[in-house]
Order: sequence, then structure tokens, then C-alpha cells
Amino acid sequence: MNAPKIKFNNAAGYDRMMGVWSQLIGDIFLDWLSFEEEGCWLDIGCGTGAFTQQIKERCAPSEIIGVDPSDVQLEFARTRKGMGDCIFQSADAMALPFENQKFDSSTMALVLFFVPDPAKGLSEMIRVTKKNGTVSAYVWDILGGGFPAEPIQAGLRAMNYEYALPPSVDISLMDNLKECWENAALQSIQTRVFEVERTFNDFEDFWEITSNSASIKSVLADMDKEKQSELQNLVKQQLPESANGAIRYSPWANAIQGVVK
Repeated sequence: MNAPKIKFNNAAGYDRMMGVWSQLIGDIFLDWLSFEEEGCWLDIGCGTGAFTQQIKERCAPSEIIGVDPSDVQLEFARTRKGMGDCIFQSADAMALPFENQKFDSSTMALVLFFVPDPAKGLSEMIRVTKKNGTVSAYVWDILGGGFPAEPIQAGLRAMNYEYALPPSVDISLMDNLKECWENAALQSIQTRVFEVERTFNDFEDFWEITSNSASIKSVLADMDKEKQSELQNLVKQQLPESANGAIRYSPWANAIQGVVK
């Protein structure tokens, strides 16, 4: 059975699953990031606009543009409260439609492993960022077990089911991420690992939200009820419940930033 491709065609479900995780990571990422208030920001691969909204609320940007290849995601982003003055537009991360040195800060939140050529994506970020501007990214440590849906993916692996991975999943490893930034000759490179925790009401809450992961939905769609039940039992074994039935889960992401010389 060939692994299906990852498709983002349910913006609301994606936002409930990954948008919440993105903002949990985004809070501590922005605390760590070097930037000047009232700067001009670019959020590449903005998706549903969860992180874009955090930039607006936390960084007081003079202008913020979010770009993404998915029209469905962009339409959802435009509906976010208080985002009416933000620009959301369709664009390819490897061919950004902006002039050189337009932005003070350019970032990719949970996106770089979806870019077919991460080095090209980084070079485009650098091109559109001003000298002494910040270029940054964070990615789930997928290969290291840091992805929020890892308990389900581990169950699928145990059952010999294939599931889709991002096309450039290797960039999720910190060593590869750092090498990419170093090869681009960025200055003042810093790296951090950020772990966050999310509490789910119970296993059903965890399953309903987390199975909305784009890498899992299409696999479940082709799985009969008996196999789904087997998978759920495997996942439950990895997620001990607290006394009230709640489940706490803690994934982590690798983060990097550098300065354009």
C-alpha cells in the first residue's frame, strides 16, 4: 500500500488540530526571536493564519503579509478576528512574488519540511529580507518523534500501514536545519528546541482532534472499523490518562534564526 500524499482541504479541522499547536509553539518562539517592533513581516506558509495572528498581536508590525499555496487555507485565514488589515495571498515559497529586501522579518512556522527544496526556500526568504533582518523557522522534529500526531503514527507503523510524510522531512532534524542556515551564510545563527504541552479532555477528544492530521486522515478513510479499533487501542496504550480522564501530550519543535548580512 503506497502512502497517500498530504492534502490540506479541511481548513477548520486543520486549524483545530494544528492551529492550536502552532500557537502554543508560536508564543515561546516569538519570545525567543530577535525582531524590531513595527517592522514589516512575511509569514511564509501561513495556512489558516494562526501564527500570522500571533505576529500581529505580539510584534506590532507596520505591515504583515501571509502567503500560502492553499486557497482554502487562505480563505479561512481572512476570517480570523482582527486580521482585516493583514494581506493574505497565494504564493510559492520557492518563488516569492516580492521585491528584494522588502521585509524586516521573514519566517516559516511548521512549513520548511513541505518545501520541495528547503535551501531554495531559504534563499527566497533571504532575498526578500532587508540587511540585518531576521530569517527564522521552526519545524516539528518528525523523525525524532516530536510530531503531535506521533502516537497515532507509531500505531500505524506497528500495524504496517504507510502514511504520508512531508517531502523534505529530513530538514526537521536540527543538524540539517542548522547546516541549511550555515550554508546560506546567515549571521548570528541561534537554535533552540521548544517543547509544549496540550491537555485533551479524554482519549476521544485527543483522537477526534489529532486524527484530523492531514497525514492520517486519508489512511483512516481506507481502514475498516475493526482495524481502526485496533489502532485506537494501540494509541491508548501510549497515552496514560490522569485521574479525571484527561490526557496531556508534549511534542517538540526545532527552531532556528539568523541575520541577513
